[in-house]
Amino acid sequence: MLTTWRKKSSRYGRSGDYLNQFSVSSQTSTGSRPTTLEEFKMIPLEAKKAEFGSPLRVEFVDGLRGTAALIVLLWHVIAVFSPAAANGVSSISHSSWEVFLFHSPITFFYKGSFAVCLFFVLSGFILTLSFFEAGDSSIIYIRALSRYTRLVIPAGFSSLFAALLINFNLYYIQELSLLNGANQVLDYTNLFKLPVDITHLLKSVLLDVCFGNSEFSELYNLVLWTMPVEFLGSILVFIFSLSAYKSKFSLINIVVIAFFFLIINKRFEIFLLSFLIGATLARFHRSLPRFNSIQVSSLLLVSLYLGGFGESSKSYAYLTVLKPLLLRLNLDINVFMHFLASVIMLYLAITSESIGSFFSKRFFVYFGFISFPLYLIHQPLVNSLSSWIILRWGSTFGYNLVCLVSFLILVAVAIPFAHLMKITIDDFATHWSKTIAKKLLILLKKSYIIRLSRG
Repeated sequence: MLTTWRKKSSRYGRSGDYLNQFSVSSQTSTGSRPTTLEEFKMIPLEAKKAEFGSPLRVEFVDGLRGTAALIVLLWHVIAVFSPAAANGVSSISHSSWEVFLFHSPITFFYKGSFAVCLFFVLSGFILTLSFFEAGDSSIIYIRALSRYTRLVIPAGFSSLFAALLINFNLYYIQELSLLNGANQVLDYTNLFKLPVDITHLLKSVLLDVCFGNSEFSELYNLVLWTMPVEFLGSILVFIFSLSAYKSKFSLINIVVIAFFFLIINKRFEIFLLSFLIGATLARFHRSLPRFNSIQVSSLLLVSLYLGGFGESSKSYAYLTVLKPLLLRLNLDINVFMHFLASVIMLYLAITSESIGSFFSKRFFVYFGFISFPLYLIHQPLVNSLSSWIILRWGSTFGYNLVCLVSFLILVAVAIPFAHLMKITIDDFATHWSKTIAKKLLILLKKSYIIRLSRG
């Protein structure tokens, strides 16, 4: 009988969804946490089953999540502080480097769409990996039953936080965007005009987080447009996992399920496909072809290059010949290129020890630990605190200097805020969503609505 002992703390805080909830039975032979898929495979099958729905994490996944969270933060900062670097319009440039950077091939580090695709591919991968390894359907059922609560508590909190800032007139982004040209990146004119009352707040927290239409005008916190995609994509990969496990027709399952979801939700088709590809990589990760160091380096450069794609950038002009074809498929060329980049990046992290080890470094893993809270709260801070600092001091001490100071203050506030939210709100959501899901699963089993299968 395997004994499972859960750590109550880790080097980054209390037990949670990202770095903790790790049992002795799910460690490697050396007693350490698995950082690569090779180490993950060495964990005994029964130990994986014993986790009963707990996410078995490999550290490069946390590192990639942390990287994606930082890219999204940089995108929102640059889109507000240096809008010409986001759209290439020289008339709104505040420094000569903005337009130059926009047309360069190294913009991957602040392309928000690239990061979002990476988030979605990673979600598809990590939500299904331990199930494909253990073959215990209770893992999938618990995650499916807990998904709504898991997402809605932290996302709802961020929506309430943003609504309070709006209610007390602490959002200065509209005024700033008219002065510095950021409104040419995103038109803030009709945003943040939702009434802050109990009806709209409840709708925002309980319904829009997972079931909303993701229209910016309907959101207090704009980053929450991804939450309905996250929820729907999770359901997609759960269905795929149960149908694909031990199936000789996994690729057929992929096509059928993808086609069904693309029909019912054309707007998010490429994002839903990201989930499906992530789950597919989890399903076949043992048999994925490996590459030599030269091939890995070449593919990494391709991923970073495509991750910085912008159809108006001179560095990518030749690729825009694909735009008419992609439009016929109802695909945005920018998102499609970022989708390809994210898939290549995850593939390399899975199959290349050097890439996986790089993203397993403490810096990236820590930001993976706080990635979800950081993603949720950084934009309200940009729209309030950062925008106010620039408006208040920009003309006195120089625009670019104040933007730099504002960014440093944003980081100094956002990281502790995200960490605190992680060990309180986010861990609370993780614990109670799983607790409720387990109780629901027991009831469903007793009523014979669900039949569990084990590997």
